[in-house]
Amino acid sequence: MLRTSTALSFSSLLWSLIFLASMASATPLPKVGIMETAFGNRAQVESVELAKQAGYAGVQIHTGFLDDKGVLDIAQPGRIEAFKEASETHGVEIVSLCAGLMNRYAAWKPDSREKAISVGTQSILACKALDVPILLVPFFSRAEFGNDPESPKFEAVLSMLAELLPIAEANEVILAVEGPSKQPIIDVMLQTLDHPNLKVYYDTGNMLDQGEDVYSVIRHWGPEKIAQIHLKPFQSPQGVFGEGTTDLAGLAAALRETGYDRWFVFEAGNGTYEKNLEFATANRLAMQAFLTTLQPVQCELP
Repeated sequence: MLRTSTALSFSSLLWSLIFLASMASATPLPKVGIMETAFGNRAQVESVELAKQAGYAGVQIHTGFLDDKGVLDIAQPGRIEAFKEASETHGVEIVSLCAGLMNRYAAWKPDSREKAISVGTQSILACKALDVPILLVPFFSRAEFGNDPESPKFEAVLSMLAELLPIAEANEVILAVEGPSKQPIIDVMLQTLDHPNLKVYYDTGNMLDQGEDVYSVIRHWGPEKIAQIHLKPFQSPQGVFGEGTTDLAGLAAALRETGYDRWFVFEAGNGTYEKNLEFATANRLAMQAFLTTLQPVQCELP
């Protein structure tokens, strides 16, 4: 069994007991999904079946890469139909798409901006075709815009999103932004663009890594602004959610207070561990155990 490297507090001991109990059942909770990159995949139809085998009820699909004609993997002929068929066959809901390729394109560079708009547009249309309501729009790596609301990078990102939002609205898709930028500048983004189709994709592990107080930020935004949540391990050598230094009791309390009841999606972080079915299953069990703590404890009197 995987072990934590720190002493167990009362709350983490409780979590461990629930974790052990959850291992006796392979029945997934209804709001537990997995990002297909946890299998090492991007825009692969097999990810739907793998999610089923690992016990997940939902899966998040990466929209893939551009071919030499500028067409995304997800938009290749027959790919949408194949995903629909796999989702129906295996009973796994596609809960969101991720336009991960946008991380490669800086909105403040004309050539990159054009490609980012293309990736974003094709990904929105794929969401519509798959009847998926949420598109994760990431701003990591080359696309990072920092934490200065006066910077040209931030202004360029606002301009790009302003171009994509009408397309998203027309196709009934929520653009959920994610990146290493902290809550104050994301608030500026939300307030400046002021669009009902713009929300936040919140990743607990990523933002703990940035030093953000994720518990207070979840309370600050709540379900009104948070479209979906990635539960990602933080400082876990084995990459298993809950085995690092995340304050699980604090996270559970914040989620309970806000009433968030949408999908929780596991996403693997960086690490040397192998991303495969066994790894995905271990994290599903850990997520189930954690989500159990969000429910009121019901005791029967003797």
